[in-house]
Amino acid sequence: MTLLPIATRELRIAARSKTARHVRLWTTVVCIIVGAILLVTEGLGSSRDAGAMLFSILSCYAFGLCLLSGVFVTADALSEEKRNGTLGLLFLTNLRGYDVVVGKFVARGLNPLLGLLAILPVISLGLVMGGVAPGEFWRISLTLGNALFLSLAAGICVSAWSRESARASGTTLMLVVLLAVLPVLSAIPAMPSWLDFLQLSCSPTSAFIHGLASQYDSNPQPFWISILTTHAMAWSFLIAATFKIHTAWQDKKDSAKIPAIFTSRRRNATPSRVEGDPVRWLLQRGIGLRLILWVITAAWAFACVSYFVVVGGDVEWLTIHYINKGVGFALKLIFVGQTCSFFLEARRSGLLESVLCTPVTDEQIMNAQWFHLRRLFLGPGIVFLFPVLLGSLTGMSRMGGGNGVAYWLSTTTGIGMGGMFILSTVTDFLALGWVGLWLSLSMKKPAYAPGVTVLLVLVLPTLLVCIP
Repeated sequence: MTLLPIATRELRIAARSKTARHVRLWTTVVCIIVGAILLVTEGLGSSRDAGAMLFSILSCYAFGLCLLSGVFVTADALSEEKRNGTLGLLFLTNLRGYDVVVGKFVARGLNPLLGLLAILPVISLGLVMGGVAPGEFWRISLTLGNALFLSLAAGICVSAWSRESARASGTTLMLVVLLAVLPVLSAIPAMPSWLDFLQLSCSPTSAFIHGLASQYDSNPQPFWISILTTHAMAWSFLIAATFKIHTAWQDKKDSAKIPAIFTSRRRNATPSRVEGDPVRWLLQRGIGLRLILWVITAAWAFACVSYFVVVGGDVEWLTIHYINKGVGFALKLIFVGQTCSFFLEARRSGLLESVLCTPVTDEQIMNAQWFHLRRLFLGPGIVFLFPVLLGSLTGMSRMGGGNGVAYWLSTTTGIGMGGMFILSTVTDFLALGWVGLWLSLSMKKPAYAPGVTVLLVLVLPTLLVCIP
């Protein structure tokens, strides 16, 4: 028998497909355009400084994309097979669990790997221009590959336990964000030694930070500890998925796992809310994502409020502000996926044609979509935006001193910055919703709708208008 037959077959198919070549080409083109815009906007100045700036920004963007790859690529790899009822058919053959898991992992992870390999030569321009040591470039490259491996493995592991696409993607995102923000724990005063070791070793962000020359030259040990630990975690995710996949395809009764109080409440509450609106009923089947959103936003809000109220600080709020933008970007990605998911599944399964044959109007379908999105994201969004205003107000007030004109000017500036961020976030969500719904209905390949939506609404305006 051929070793890993599914992986071998998928690699042969990918070698002949145009998608792999397009991924390499367009990833390189986009990265070159981003690098050129950065050089022009920041000013060339000294070649050494420009190279260091280009390397830092592109490597940070690449690191974020590597961490999010598992959310969009592997989180639905096995759960999709469960929904289609084809996963159990694979085990009627002589395939083993690791054949299926590794095959899906290789098939889904090939394009992100090719994209990363296409980005690395552009990132290495900072090495050619000066300001970046060869060792630093190779350490960051190793960190990016390891972060991609960890994210993809986490996605395939969550997919083995999940059945719904939204829940699998949300759980993967929550896991990846949790691992990524562990270094924030270093801000806690008198942190226990075991907690310090946890944030140092189990976070890919720690490897990225300690891989920079400014950190690595003084103490290289944390970098290698983090690399080895996160790599071992990725393999443990794959092994866990291998053991779970044997029983994951079997149908189980939800009532055996959910307490009766919750099932009875759901049965009593759902008909009154969706009576006469079948589209709302269809959308409510994936409502479990709301709990994940509440966990992410509540944890982040608690961390921010604890930092400002308990720990305090002077200008460190800027770091929290930029991390907050990263968390907001992750929430926007979930929003895009949830916006496009209904029409993607409806077009694939033929459900959309069935709905359009009923008396349900177009307006009812769109209203049901927005009702579902508001129900999922409105509450967590308010919790997420509250620390933004608090952080801007507190940070700018401390920078302005205790009293006087400077204090009131700084406070007013903080309120303005927080208000601008809130307004920008709200308008981004509205634009993502409408563009995502339009593209998921109009594109010939609706699977590309989430990515194109993010590109049109978030990436291109930021690059063209150069808004930080």
